[in-house]
Amino acid sequence: MQVPVEDMPGPPLRRVICEQCGESVNDYREVTVAGKVLCHAYAYGCYCQPYDALAKEYVAPAVPSSRDTERTKLDKRRPSE
Repeated sequence: MQVPVEDMPGPPLRRVICEQCGESVNDYREVTVAGKVLCHAYAYGCYCQPYDALAKEYVAPAVPSSRDTERTKLDKRRPSE
């Protein structure tokens, strides 16, 4: 069975950065479109949205997380100034 050298185990042979999202693309899996180096998701479409679009739609959860609860407990232990 012939296995391409880029599919062999071990560290990446080559790493480039997607010009659209900044994701690193390993082992010759990048796609060049109109002279731009892109990851597969941006070259052929992806199921995700850019972070900026998500940040505008984000709504904080109504229920505090356990981390928030722990922070409140720590605040109560501090001496008042």
